[in-house]
Amino acid sequence: VLKGYARYTGLNSEQITVTRGADEGIELLIRAFCTPGKDSVLVCPPTYGMYAISANTFNVGVHKVPLNPDFSVNTTEVCAQTNTVSVVFLCSPNNPTGTLVEQADIEAIAQAYQNKAIVVLDEAYIEFSAAKSQTALLAKYDNLVILRTLSKGFALAGIRCGFVLSSPAIKQVLLKVIAPYPIPDPVAQIATQALNEEGLQIMHARVNALSNELSVLSEQLTHIDEIELVGNQCGNFVLFKSPRNPDLM
Repeated sequence: VLKGYARYTGLNSEQITVTRGADEGIELLIRAFCTPGKDSVLVCPPTYGMYAISANTFNVGVHKVPLNPDFSVNTTEVCAQTNTVSVVFLCSPNNPTGTLVEQADIEAIAQAYQNKAIVVLDEAYIEFSAAKSQTALLAKYDNLVILRTLSKGFALAGIRCGFVLSSPAIKQVLLKVIAPYPIPDPVAQIATQALNEEGLQIMHARVNALSNELSVLSEQLTHIDEIELVGNQCGNFVLFKSPRNPDLM
């Protein structure tokens, strides 16, 4: 699995930690770099809820810097928290807004937190916007970490297989707190097949098909009264608002 994902990302195996889903990666980073009852993480709502849930589970505080009205990251305010938090969580494409974090914002935040905190970029949905992957930045910022998973583009949520991409030094820290047993052999076998040449072809075909259907769905929704698309569609989902929301639930 490790060699297959290293080949897929163009990284070295020493930069990749295999986890039981990306959620375990979130927990490992909080446990490794935050002291319970003392440290805090930073999140940018609306975003994936497990960052805050995991922090609360480990008695770690949560600072919130809401996204701007256009769902872009409030980089100025995020960078103003450098003496407050130990881990910063960003999500790109963001769940639930479907928007991407601009590379300039990621770099500005990584620079601001250099030698102060870990900056985590969650790329769970990156297969749907592959050209915007920021793995190249790992060579530039040793405090940057990227979360990945086989749950979305690979359609393998049930096997719970994720990855933490980082510097070799951060990987060694994570290996000190990760559970002392590997992922199950059936998971490794399925993941290995998904990452071989044939598996990647299947994944790309599936992503293309879903992206095409997403475009059709988005276009059709614009013709329905009282529905307004918001954010963007850089993942595999559509976010919209409507005064009839209670009727749609």
